[in-house]
Amino acid sequence: MSSLLPVRREERLITAIMFFYVFGVLCFYYILDPLRKSLFLSSIASRQLPYAYLLTAFFAGAIATLTFKLGRRASAISILTGTNLALIGSLFYFRWSMGQSFWYLPWMFFIYVKIVSVLSTTQFWTLAGYIYDNRQAKRIYAVLGTGAGAGAITGSYVGGFLRGILSVPSMIAICIAICFGLIVLSQIAWRFRKAES
Repeated sequence: MSSLLPVRREERLITAIMFFYVFGVLCFYYILDPLRKSLFLSSIASRQLPYAYLLTAFFAGAIATLTFKLGRRASAISILTGTNLALIGSLFYFRWSMGQSFWYLPWMFFIYVKIVSVLSTTQFWTLAGYIYDNRQAKRIYAVLGTGAGAGAITGSYVGGFLRGILSVPSMIAICIAICFGLIVLSQIAWRFRKAES
């Protein structure tokens, strides 16, 4: 493996964990993204999209500020775990509410998916920063980038293939399972953090 990849023997386990973590993050997003688009555009006119993006920017700024303030009081793994638990809770809500006729649901889901994609990816790279030093990052981040690409392709394929077979609540249930997996992987990965972290 070391002859093919820039991963040393002692780095293989943590790199595999981080590979599957970023794979899960991107797979999660690319399953939700088509649902976001179809729900919004089937319920609201496309001319409303600029307002949706404006609201997304507003809420993203608020969440970034909150995350920054929490980051000064809590550990990175606490924030990461709390974020994933919040994602699971909100996905259960969306799974339940898909059968309801709430006027705000397309707006809320649109904003949610856009923010979650950035938040989850940012937190992954923050976790990677706690685990790898600069020399390791130069060698290993390309491998992790491959995991991200593979997750995006898999999520797109799963979303496209299962859309005709599974209902929207079932697709959201898959994303809930992925989030549970991300919590487990992040807890294991945190044990490999650098000593100075």
